[in-house]
Amino acid sequence: MSATEKVRPMAPEIGRQIPYEIFPAKDETAHPPVDISIAKQDTIHWFCRSQRFRVIAIYPDRPHLNAHQPLFYRRFPEDNLEFAYNVNSGPARIDASIGVIYKPIFQFEDGKILDPHIRTNP
Repeated sequence: MSATEKVRPMAPEIGRQIPYEIFPAKDETAHPPVDISIAKQDTIHWFCRSQRFRVIAIYPDRPHLNAHQPLFYRRFPEDNLEFAYNVNSGPARIDASIGVIYKPIFQFEDGKILDPHIRTNP
C-alpha cells in the first residue's frame, strides 16, 4: 500500500426498518411480538390500512425490572398527537435495556386501545 492510500474502516451494520401491520378488529394475541436490535438501532414502521391511530405510550411490560425508558429516541405521545395510518418509531436508543418486553399502546380514532409487544435484543 502506498503512503497516500488510506484504510477505511467498515461501516457498522445498520438497523432495519421493520414493517408491522396492526389490525384494530383483532386482539393482541393476533399481534405477535416484534424483535428489535438495540445495538443496530432498529426502527418499527407501524401501519394500519383500515383506521388511523396514534401511539400514546411505550412502557416496559414489567416495570419492576427497572428497564431504561424511553425505548426510542422519539417520544410518544409528545412528538405527535395526531392520528395517522403510519407511525415510525425512530431508532431504538443505544442505552435501552436488552432482554425486556415493552408495550406500545395504540389508540384508534374510535377509541379502541391495542397493545402489541416489542422484545429488545442486543
